[in-house]
Amino acid sequence: MGCSKWYMSGGEPMLRPDFGEIFDYVTYKAMYYSLNTNGTLITPEIARLLRRKGAKMVVLYGATRDVHDHITRISGSFDSALQGLAYLKEWGAGFIVQIIPMKDNYHQFRDMVSLAQSLSPQWRIGASWLYLSACGDHDKNNEIMRQRLEPKDVIKIESPDPSYHEWTEEDDGHRYAHVNENDRLLDSCIQSRREFHIDPYGQMTFCSFIKDPNLRYDLRKGRFTECWEDFIPSLSDKVKGGGDFLEDCGSCELRKDCRWCPAYGYLEHGKYNAKVEYLCDVAKENRNFKDDWIKNHRRYYHIAGITIQVDSDLPREITLRGGETFSQRADEQINVKIGNAGGVNLIFNGEPLGPLGGPGKIVRLSLTKSGYEFKTRDEFDAPGSRGEATPADSH
Repeated sequence: MGCSKWYMSGGEPMLRPDFGEIFDYVTYKAMYYSLNTNGTLITPEIARLLRRKGAKMVVLYGATRDVHDHITRISGSFDSALQGLAYLKEWGAGFIVQIIPMKDNYHQFRDMVSLAQSLSPQWRIGASWLYLSACGDHDKNNEIMRQRLEPKDVIKIESPDPSYHEWTEEDDGHRYAHVNENDRLLDSCIQSRREFHIDPYGQMTFCSFIKDPNLRYDLRKGRFTECWEDFIPSLSDKVKGGGDFLEDCGSCELRKDCRWCPAYGYLEHGKYNAKVEYLCDVAKENRNFKDDWIKNHRRYYHIAGITIQVDSDLPREITLRGGETFSQRADEQINVKIGNAGGVNLIFNGEPLGPLGGPGKIVRLSLTKSGYEFKTRDEFDAPGSRGEATPADSH
């Protein structure tokens, strides 16, 4: 096959007593590797091996011992993980810290980021939402669902990039092609495959999320080439969406904002064509974020026949001419700076605020759920006046 890259994960790959032997062989043969570990089983000997060039990702589930060990349910796992990271540093093996946010540690999210940054110049969010376990254990999967973040928080920590998505949309058929004309849900994944997955028991397929035994090939009873050239391509015809899927997820207007894939449907409900309600809610928040970004953070400039699009998380500046209006909604707060207070009539939650100042007067306002506060340029440091109000909605 001439494999140039290997990805090693689990579970915990270092639970295997022959991990060092496997790692030594793979990294000797391959140009690159990626390793996912919880770090608790890293020894000085393993750290020495991990100096070989590749990505080492070590996961943390909390910023403190009590929270981390509560998540893992293993006393001492936080200290063991930090010790493993210390061994990597001692041997000069660079690593990436992964943080996994969930309900029981989300109150520490900023502290987790700070800890990750203190341990390594490289860190990432390993998963912003949690998929269910393939074991199908009712209690385990209920606990996973309980730990899922609110959809708004998922988007907050892993915000979409509207410009990038628009730029790649024409070439992004692979991601969304599980909704296609021939109704074969796995077809695009298989046709565009460049990777394969082998579990600890020698079961091979095209994706690490595929756990259905009917879609896995036993390498102990066959040959790799037979699986790659014959078995995996034959799977294209084995999973179809059907009418219910085409009328539901297949025709959903949020399809391109959704993280759904057939494997997630199978893990959630035992059916590849099943929708994942949680991901529906995440998709709605994803779309809301994009719409808000395009409305409030995108500008177009036309210069010398050239149109320039600028996307930026900067304050919005608006110039209004006589008789023009502008409205803005917010869930928490709106901050406004007015350059000509005498030329503006401001309505907050349906009520006029009255005169804000004379012509040319600069005024700053803060509009919140509980009320409003405004200060003139000469009084920015002085106490302001407050009013009574409900959810922020200014015109």
